Amino acid sequence: MPDASSPPSRPAAQVTPPAAPDFASALALQVGVVVVAALYFAREVLIPVTLAILLAFILAPAVALLRRTGLARVPAVLLAVVVALGLILALGGVIGTQVAQLATGIPQYAATVETKIEAVRNYAAGRVADFAGRLGLPDKPPAAGPAPAAPAPNVPGTNPAVAPPSAPAAAAPAASPLALAERYLSPVLSPLATMGIVFVVAIFALLQQEDLRDRLIRLFGATDLHRTTVALDDAARRLGKYFLT
Repeated sequence: MPDASSPPSRPAAQVTPPAAPDFASALALQVGVVVVAALYFAREVLIPVTLAILLAFILAPAVALLRRTGLARVPAVLLAVVVALGLILALGGVIGTQVAQLATGIPQYAATVETKIEAVRNYAAGRVADFAGRLGLPDKPPAAGPAPAAPAPNVPGTNPAVAPPSAPAAAAPAASPLALAERYLSPVLSPLATMGIVFVVAIFALLQQEDLRDRLIRLFGATDLHRTTVALDDAARRLGKYFLT
C-alpha cells in the first residue's frame, strides 16, 4: 500500500529537439546570397540606372508642365534634361571653386593651427613649471651629455678622412604620353561616363514613361485597370515631389 504522505511523482519534461532547416529555408538563403553577390558585382551598372530612375522621377513634373504649355514630348524631355544638366554643372562649378580656394589656403590654415597648438603647449608648460616651482621640484631633469660617436670602420686601402663618392642617382624613366593621359584623365572620365549613362537612361525613361506605366499595369493590376492606373499616377507624382524636395 503506497504511503499517503509521499508527493505524487511528476512525468519527466519532454524537450523538443531543434528542427533541422528544411529545403525551403536553405533555398531562400542561397537565393539571398546569390542576389547580394549579383548586386555587388553589378554595382557599376545598377548605380547609374538607379540614379537615372530617380532623376526621371524628379524631372517628370517638369516634363508634364512643359507639355501643358504646348511642347511635344521629345522637346519637353530634352529641354528638362538640358536644364537639369545645366543646374548640376553650375552647382558642381560652385563647389569646385570653393574646394580650389580651400586647397590654396590650406598651408595658411595649417600654419595658423600649428601656431595655436604651440601657444597652448607653451602655456601648459609654463603652468606645469610654475606648479613644480611651488612644490620645490626641479623644472627639468639634468640633461645627459652627448654620446661619443662610434669610430668609423677602417677599410684597408682607403682614407677614413675622405668619404667615398656616392653613386649617381638613377634617372627616372620618362612617362609615355599614354601613361600620362591615363593618369590624369581617368579620374575625370569615370564621373563623366557615369553622368552620361545616367542622363541617357533618364531620357529614355521619360520618353517611355507611359509605356512603362502600361507595362506595370498589365503586370500587377490586370484585374482592376482603373484603380491601378490612378494608384501608379498618384505614386509617381508623390515620388517626384518627394525626390525634388
